[in-house]
Order: sequence, then structure tokens, then C-alpha cells
Amino acid sequence: MVHLEIADERLVAQRPRSFRSVSMIGLFHRALGIANARQPGLQDQPWGKFFLIGTICAAQALPLSFSNAIVPTAARSYGLQPSQFWLLSLPLVPMWAKLLWAPMVDSYGSRRFGRRRSWILPCTAAAAALLAMLGLLRPAGDLLIPMFLLLTLQMSIVATQDIAVDGYTIENLDEHERALGAGVKAIFEAVGALLSGTFLFFMLASAGWTATTLTAAILFLLLTLPIVLRKESMPSPRTKTADRASLARFMRQPFMLRRSLLLIGGGATNASLSAMLGPFLLDRGLSLGQAGMIVGTIYLIGELCGSAVAALFIKRVGSIIVLYVIAGLAPFLIAGLAITARSAEVDFVSAALLGFLPAILISTLHAVFTFERLSWAVGAQPGTDFTGYGAFYNIGRTIAPALAGLIVAASGWSAFFFAMAALLIGVCLSMAKMIDGTRARQPQRATS
Repeated sequence: MVHLEIADERLVAQRPRSFRSVSMIGLFHRALGIANARQPGLQDQPWGKFFLIGTICAAQALPLSFSNAIVPTAARSYGLQPSQFWLLSLPLVPMWAKLLWAPMVDSYGSRRFGRRRSWILPCTAAAAALLAMLGLLRPAGDLLIPMFLLLTLQMSIVATQDIAVDGYTIENLDEHERALGAGVKAIFEAVGALLSGTFLFFMLASAGWTATTLTAAILFLLLTLPIVLRKESMPSPRTKTADRASLARFMRQPFMLRRSLLLIGGGATNASLSAMLGPFLLDRGLSLGQAGMIVGTIYLIGELCGSAVAALFIKRVGSIIVLYVIAGLAPFLIAGLAITARSAEVDFVSAALLGFLPAILISTLHAVFTFERLSWAVGAQPGTDFTGYGAFYNIGRTIAPALAGLIVAASGWSAFFFAMAALLIGVCLSMAKMIDGTRARQPQRATS
């Protein structure tokens, strides 16, 4: 160890001090954690660890944002009827069905490329290729069903990548880093959705569907670049996974029924507003470009603000207080959308404000759920556990557009927003009660 330190000091002494002599390639490699055996990788530094986790989470957010926001708005502009909104749920099915193959992804992998990267790299290439191919199928007419089937296949590959990313995230976060990690994950997901939404809605309004899907594929590849260019470190002993992950082991975890029901409700709350806001604004007389600006930029800025708020306050005041604040503010903010729904048209400024403020609440709630999922997935199979909890969350995301379409078709937009407010409040209060009850039992178990 001493010999290595002396060798490093000699190397430092031999380096020229001229700024121009520094290799830009070397700096780029250091920024991404591509180092030799004697240099600490990016994952060894706290900021580097969060950066790598954040960028891959931003990449994950892009196809989900595309399916959950871009596609509904584009399909509605091509004439999709509320009675056909059930089609919007098809691409989200793999995001909860992935629980079925999560143990396989969590158990197998290449030592040469890294256990997680050996799944992340091929899934990235395949998902990007299918995303670009979607440009050949417009979401209208006879091509509507084939387009949604191809999108569902693409999301199946993204879901597989998501399992490996979940395992990577858990293995690289220490216990004291989970609150900040949850906030960072939510922030970068919002950043990825913001970047993709801003560019993609602009492309959709100005250049059309084909250019939009091609741009989405390119952005997806760029956001995945940091994890592609660095070697994967071995998991620490406390997170070393079992030889074979087990779905049965996951289902036997404590409080599974209550956790799963709350996760389904949280996912439904999250997807209800993000998926339905674009069609709602089009129905209120806004142009495709204006709706795209609100859903693709202003709403996502609200999500970014909410994620930052969550990262700041979850660690300071705890999840329970944050949930109570969300429940207290929800009636006022969501009710604004319900009142606006009764008017025939809405101006751009009012629509932007009504999209921005609820987005803060929804993204803060999402960060709370992410933090709790990180806390629950600390056993011998972190990828399977974190993915499993995420699968229940995505069940809610899957059924939300279909149920929303039924409510809108039967009772109108106002009824939908009031129902969403009731769901949001119920989820927050129930989640706070469960967290409080779980913590109350922990000391009793420790003393027994």
C-alpha cells in the first residue's frame, strides 16, 4: 500500500503543470469513472455515485415519458376517442409484468461485462432501435393497433433494463444515502422527462411523428452513455445477492399486501394526471403546440421542483410529515383543474399554472414512494425486491389511463379530477399510517 502511494506521488510530480498539456480524453474518462486499477472510479466518490445512478434513471424516464405523455397527446391529435383510451394501458403492462422475469435478470449476468451491464447494454440497443421503428407506424387508423403492439414490445425490453438498473441502484447506495438517493433518482427522472418532453413535443408539433420517434431513440442512447462507458464495480458484501433470486421470497416479505395496495394507488395517482393532462388541454381548445409546451415542459418543471423538495425534506422531517402536507394541499390544487374543466375553453397561462402546481405534489409523492421502496429492498435479492415493489406501482400506472377514460366518457373531466383528488388524499393518509405503524413495531421486535 505504501509502495503504491509513493508511486502515485512520483507520477504526480512528473506531470507537467501546463493546463494545455492535460489530455481532454483523460478528463472525459475521469468524469465518467473510466479509470485504471490504481485510480478510484467514479462510483467511489459520493457525487459520482449519484451522477451515474441519476443518468441511468434519466434514461429510464425517457421511454416511460414517451409512452405516458407523448403517445396519448399524439394519438388524441390523430383522433383517438376516450372510449379507446384503454389502448394507452397496453405499453405499460410490461412495467408490472416484469416481476415475472425479475429473478432471472437478478440472478444471471456476465462477469466480463458486469452482471448489471450485461443486461443494460443489449436492452439499450434493442429499445432504441424499436423506438426509432415506431416512426413507421402512425397512431391512427389501421396502424393504431400495430403501433401500440410494437410500443408494448419496446417497453418490455425497457422493463428488463429497468430490473438491472434497480439492482445497480440498490447495490450502490448505503443506508444513510437512501433519502438523498431517492431524491436524486426522482430529480434525474424529472430531468430526463423534461429534456425528452421539451424536445419531443417540439418535434411532434413542428416535424411530425417520425422525427419525434427518431429523436427519442437518439436521446435514449445519449442518456445511457455514462453507464455504457464505465466498468461495473462488484457489489459490497452487505448487498451481495443470493445465488438465485426468488419470486416466492419477495412475496413473503412483511406487510406485502398493504404495501402492494398502496403502491398500486400511488402509481394510479401518478399516471392519471401525466397521461390525461395532454388530452384534457386539447379538449379545452389549446393547440397541439400549446398542450405540448405545458405537458412537455411546464408540467415536468413542476415535477423537477417537487423532486427537489422531496430530496430536501424527506431526510429532515420524514416521509410522514411530507405525506400529510401533500394530502392537505391536494384538494385546493386538483380542484382548480376540476373547476377549469367546466369551462369550454381555457387560456394558456391558466392551463400552465394548473399543470405546474399539481405536478409538484405528484412528483413529491413519487419520491416518497421511491424512498420507501429503497428502504424495503435491502435483502439478499435487491434487484428483484425493488423491481417487485415497482411492478405494483406500475400496475397502478397501467390501469389509470383506462379507468380515466371510462370516467371521462361517462361523467366528464370534472368528475375525473375530483376522483383523482380523493385518490391522492387517500393514498397519502394510508401510506403515512402504514409507515408510522411499521416503525412502531420495530423497537418491539428488537427487544423481543
